[in-house]
Amino acid sequence: MNSSPKRVVVLWTGGKDSCLALFRVLEANLHVCALATFVPGPDATFQAHPLKMMQRQAQELGLRHELVTVSPPYRPSYEAGLARIKARFQADAVVTGDIDEVAAFPNWISQCAAAAGLETIRPLWRQPRLSLLREVVERKIRATISWINDPRLASLGVGRRLDDAWIQALERLAKTTDIDLCGENGEYHTMVCHLPRIAGLSASRSQCQTEVSPCSPPTVPAACGKTPACAPWCASTESTAPP
Repeated sequence: MNSSPKRVVVLWTGGKDSCLALFRVLEANLHVCALATFVPGPDATFQAHPLKMMQRQAQELGLRHELVTVSPPYRPSYEAGLARIKARFQADAVVTGDIDEVAAFPNWISQCAAAAGLETIRPLWRQPRLSLLREVVERKIRATISWINDPRLASLGVGRRLDDAWIQALERLAKTTDIDLCGENGEYHTMVCHLPRIAGLSASRSQCQTEVSPCSPPTVPAACGKTPACAPWCASTESTAPP
C-alpha cells in the first residue's frame, strides 16, 4: 500500500530560487499545500519582491498564498508562525530555495521549523551555482533582475532578464570578485514574471496549466538598483512569453 505524499508548504519570495525549488518538489511528487511569505506587519512592502506580484503568482499557479506576520523578538515569532503553518495545512515540511549558509550562520528557517515540528526541505542546497542559473533558463522560468545591492553588479542593470547573456556577464565579474553567482549573500534579487506549465499540480487547478507571462515589457530604471522593475503577470495560452 502506497503512503500518502508528504504535505509541504513552499516558503515564497517569487524569485528564481523559490520557483526552482517549487519545480523540484513537484517533480519529487510531494503535495504542495500552499505558498507562504513572512511579512513584518500588515502594511509591509517589499521593493525587490512586491507582495502583489507574489499574490498574482500564487493565483496563476492555483495555490493559496499565506502571509505569516512576524515581529520582534523574531525567533519565537518565526517559530509560532511556522507552527501555525503546520496546523493550518497539516504540513509535514516547509520547502525553501536556500542554497547555502549566509555569512557562516546556521540556517535560520531550519532551526525555527524544527522547533515547530516541521522538516525543512532544501532542494537547491549547496548545488553548483552556475548549474542552478542555467537550469532556471533551461526550464523557461523567466526572471527579471528586480534589485541590485552590490555596486559591482550595477552595470548588469535592474530590469534586465536573467538569460544566457546576463549569466555570462555575471560569470565574467565573478572571476575577479567574491560575488555569489546566485546572489545568496544578497548581491541581487529577482522576480519571476513567467512560468511554463507545471505538471505536478492538481489537474483541478486549471490556471496553473496555462502559461504565465508579462503583460508588457518591464520598465527598466537606472542601473543603480534603487528602483525595482517587473511586469505584472497575466495568463496566456501561448507557448512563449513576449520579448
